[in-house]
Amino acid sequence: MKGPRNNNTPTPPKRTRKKVLQPVGDPDDPRGFWHLMQKHVKWLAVHNYSEYTIETRQVYIRAFLVWAHDRGLCYPTEVTKPILEAFQQHLFHYRKANGDPLSWSSQSKHLIDVRMFFEYLAKENHIPFNPASSLQLPKQPQKLPKAILTVDEVE
Repeated sequence: MKGPRNNNTPTPPKRTRKKVLQPVGDPDDPRGFWHLMQKHVKWLAVHNYSEYTIETRQVYIRAFLVWAHDRGLCYPTEVTKPILEAFQQHLFHYRKANGDPLSWSSQSKHLIDVRMFFEYLAKENHIPFNPASSLQLPKQPQKLPKAILTVDEVE
């Protein structure tokens, strides 16, 4: 039985439940996407990336892996720039459950995380070159300022 907590006892941090992502493809294949993504996640942790960055990168990379697996792509060496451009078109045409398209920033986030994954793979010599290095990201819309100054405020 635990006694009452005194004021000097630190409160344990709240634990959030991490979503366990189901593997895509063969998780035991050392040259396969899933295994290499797990290595990338460990690399991010070792290099002090935030938990949030690591979790979101896993989600976005996994979305690409599912898309690639549906097209019979099992290895990063099979991915070319035209394949990545086809994924970019998929993101453009994708509709969420409510029927809305992905925002330009969401499309960019997917592509940036996939590009960073391939950058890691090339840097660690898992692939001979980065097919995503020259991938052009969607142009972000420019928003006008909400508050416009009056002539008196400008003077």
